[in-house]
Amino acid sequence: MAKKSILGEFMQSSAGKKLGFDNHIKNIHYTKIKRPQRNRELRRIDELAEDIREDGLENNLLVRTIEDDRYEVELIGGERRYSAILRNIEHGDRTYEYIPCKVLTMSDIDARKRLILNNMENDPLTNAEKLEAVEELKEIYKAKKEAGENIPGRIQTIIASEMGLKKSQVANYEKILNHASEEVRESIRKEELPLDAAATLVDLDEEEQRRFLNEHDTYSKKAVESYKEAKHAQEQPIEKQLYYDEHDEIQEIDIEDVDQRKDTEDEEALESEAWDSITDTPPVETIEDIMTDIVNNMEKLEPKLRGVEFRNEYAQFQKIQREIDTLMEGLGLVCEEA
Repeated sequence: MAKKSILGEFMQSSAGKKLGFDNHIKNIHYTKIKRPQRNRELRRIDELAEDIREDGLENNLLVRTIEDDRYEVELIGGERRYSAILRNIEHGDRTYEYIPCKVLTMSDIDARKRLILNNMENDPLTNAEKLEAVEELKEIYKAKKEAGENIPGRIQTIIASEMGLKKSQVANYEKILNHASEEVRESIRKEELPLDAAATLVDLDEEEQRRFLNEHDTYSKKAVESYKEAKHAQEQPIEKQLYYDEHDEIQEIDIEDVDQRKDTEDEEALESEAWDSITDTPPVETIEDIMTDIVNNMEKLEPKLRGVEFRNEYAQFQKIQREIDTLMEGLGLVCEEA
């Protein structure tokens, strides 16, 4: 089954008939057809010219009536076919000197919209052409709104539907249109910069966009994301911390320096503790040293226990002292009197 064109279905609808889409076919001399001022680059014209020479013109041109001293009608659908017919005429084939056209009555703004959509249907758009189509359709619908025409729904949603795109794609195209530098637009026109990469790149200001294009050989989305991450890391503010110096004056220091200083102080503290563990170890005491300390302390304690109130305690003290003397003798130690 042959695929029905969007344009054909629209023309047969009630809305299309209201706009003048009837089946009025007229053969018009090729010199009386005005080409649109705004249009895309035409591709594969020689190939199409050959097809028309061999198989004839399968679809009529779509034109609208205009008031013009030179032209009868303006072309709004079939730009490639018209160019192919002109190519054949240049080479002496005047089969379609008079071209069958479907003649419509249509406003300037509707004709402009129809030309955009019809061109999309007949030949795939480049990325740059998609951007231009979104931009033009936005302008068209804004003009319709300003003229008081009721637009059923959001413009972005309508454009997505008409172009066969997702709303997110149209949103990205609008983002590029609003924020892209001329260098980014040129890279898109040259098909060097993919649209997904462009949508990410335009998050940066125009100077950074140009810097990225100058510093990179390939423009993938991944390359753009890596560039943005590196830039973000460089732009992180250095946190500050207040502290008191050795003169009790408030000073300011970077958090990074604080961390480094803390690491240094921790290392120094560990080294100091290790050194202290070596240098501050008390000397080993002998049994004689310990017993001498005990005897000396007992001698200090005796006068304090001679009072009447410590009679029982003093008796215990004397008993302990005899035990100490016995221990000293057993150890062969002699405690010199102080």
